[in-house]
Amino acid sequence: MLPATVDKRVSNLIVFAGPATTLAISPWFNFDPINLIKVLILTCISFAAFGLVLPYLPYVISKVGKKNSLLLLLFFAALISPFFFSGANKAQQFWGVFGRNTGILSYLALLAILFVTASVASRVTYSRIIWSLVATVAIMSAYCLIQIAKLDPISWSAFFPFGTLGNVNFLSGFMGLGLVTVFIFALSSQFINRTRIALVSLFLIGVFVLIKSDSTQGIVALVVGVASYLLIRSWYLHRALFFVALILFSFGFISLVLGLLDKGPLRGLIYQFTVLYRADYMHAGWQMTTDHPIFGVGMDSYGDWYRRSRTLAATLRRGPETTSNAAHNVFLDISSYGGFPLLIIYVALMVLVFISGVKVLKRSTAFNPAFAGLFGGWVAFQAQSIISINQIGLAIWGWLLSGLLVSYEIVTRNTEQDKSTPYAGSKKKKKTRTLRKHSTIL
Repeated sequence: MLPATVDKRVSNLIVFAGPATTLAISPWFNFDPINLIKVLILTCISFAAFGLVLPYLPYVISKVGKKNSLLLLLFFAALISPFFFSGANKAQQFWGVFGRNTGILSYLALLAILFVTASVASRVTYSRIIWSLVATVAIMSAYCLIQIAKLDPISWSAFFPFGTLGNVNFLSGFMGLGLVTVFIFALSSQFINRTRIALVSLFLIGVFVLIKSDSTQGIVALVVGVASYLLIRSWYLHRALFFVALILFSFGFISLVLGLLDKGPLRGLIYQFTVLYRADYMHAGWQMTTDHPIFGVGMDSYGDWYRRSRTLAATLRRGPETTSNAAHNVFLDISSYGGFPLLIIYVALMVLVFISGVKVLKRSTAFNPAFAGLFGGWVAFQAQSIISINQIGLAIWGWLLSGLLVSYEIVTRNTEQDKSTPYAGSKKKKKTRTLRKHSTIL
């Protein structure tokens, strides 16, 4: 068992990891003011947390589960294999290309943060991490308002609201997944009115920032995340209502996909011409995967192979000199980096997380806004990852929420039901209720 001091230190680290990685910038020290500092913070925090639990590895593995731990180990092996066998530049594979830095180092840090979060997270830690996401949305929104007002003290080369993520699409994706949790909390009756008013205000400001980013990515994430919340909510109201909601959710999801392809009833609302360019990048990523099915082209080496893997139509559409260093789809990025083995194991990891969420939902007898916010945020991340790049400040939340969902399922596995308990700042319960020694929001 982990000593209390170690557990506290690790919990503090993983709570701090998300906000610090997302918000960190270094415009006065680095030529790349966005990604390098994020890699530094992510790796320091995640490896420090992993180092703290390493002496207690047998206990940690038993808590996470041998099968789950084996899956993480297989991902590690599939991640390392391209480094030795793909033939790509090893320094580039380790550090990643300039402006992305999604090489082996970053993915190892993300894997470590998932493992540690899955193994040590407690109900108190869930609360702190979810609220840290809300706080990060608030800080990011405030900074974006400054950028929109053209009062940014930093002389960026672009004049768009991109926050601390360097690109409007990345900002949009982050705001989309973060606003899902804010939306769910704002509707929760467990909060006092003052807290709910603050959350509603934050949601409206966040939506304003999202619209100003002029990016479809976050809107897709927000819509899918909110729809998943409504689906979860209907589960507790009536099973028949749930199946009706599931049909509507499926129809809406199909319409959303068709809209991205400039088809269907939503085409006028969400289609952007850049989707066609993304399709070219995705096709090239799939071509790299099929051409190098075992070890891929090497970690973060997509850009080295793009021109020889794109179609003739893509070449004519944007010109022969145009290049790209990402498939603009996380799954295809991963498959092009490490071939089918890395892709299959990554998909298996995401399926594991999804199944963990479904297990919690099936055995719960009361609606829990915190779990809904956690699951809705994770679904939103997956939605935006289909049309986005694994930018470090955004990716940290996907892997962090994945670890939380796995841990949540483990912690609640032996309980008969997952009851909602008061949030910090929630309405006071009747005095006749027995107070627990360690009350949490979950």
